[in-house]
Amino acid sequence: MTLHAAGVTLRAPAGADATLKIRGRVRIDGLTLDPPAGGGAMGVRIEATGDAELRGLRVSGACAAQVFVAEWKLTLVGAQLEGGEYGLLTQAATALAVRHCRLSGQHRAGIAVVNGPAELRDNQLSGPFVEAALALLHSEATLAANEVTDPGAMGIKVTNGGARFEDNRVEGAQADARGLEGNGIYLYAATGSFAGDRLSNCGGAELALIGSRAALDRVVFDSAKEVAIYLSNSRLEAKDTLVRRSPSGVVLERDASGADGDGGFPGIRFDGVPLPVVWLAP
Repeated sequence: MTLHAAGVTLRAPAGADATLKIRGRVRIDGLTLDPPAGGGAMGVRIEATGDAELRGLRVSGACAAQVFVAEWKLTLVGAQLEGGEYGLLTQAATALAVRHCRLSGQHRAGIAVVNGPAELRDNQLSGPFVEAALALLHSEATLAANEVTDPGAMGIKVTNGGARFEDNRVEGAQADARGLEGNGIYLYAATGSFAGDRLSNCGGAELALIGSRAALDRVVFDSAKEVAIYLSNSRLEAKDTLVRRSPSGVVLERDASGADGDGGFPGIRFDGVPLPVVWLAP
């Protein structure tokens, strides 16, 4: 079923747990939602057997999640999501595709994916967020051509999963009042492959690997405030990668590896970096 809803606004009554619930297969174009505020309320809730394609969706307000999907399928294209705890929250979704969406003003995270595959392309996210602009937990994801600006303490966070990055831009992660350092992309017990990504102007590490593995190809790290790449118990491979205008290039500790026998990274070119490679004593 296809519903053309341009110019239509749905408002939920007080105490409702969602403005729109979807079951079954449906495509909705151009809908605007005014969700209930606070508590566990949702804007859109995709429930059992749901297979939804939402195009041009607009949601704003202080609900728990603008869009929530558990165990089923969602394609979200051209949405504008503003405010709330989460812009998009998924739990064990069987398929998730998010393209050409704009998310801003969420408290915890713009997009949070838990236990499921995801394809995130050409999205714009602006913070600050408490957790991360994009948070992936126990998930396998493709992230391509996304732009993350001023995300707060974390741009993209991948935990216990894997991600393929291509042509993403992350800029302006900064330390917050809790002392979190402002990492552009953070991998914990995860794997990542990067091609053509650019990370810049982050207050902590522009790329932080903790117990993780990563491969870099044509990645640019620019104007980190402290360090471009931080490794702890991790392995890094790199080619055709540039680090410039950073106090430190690569900082390694706790059995981190990837450097050649001379203590350098032949696949990384350093420009304007006083300390290209730093080994921290255990």
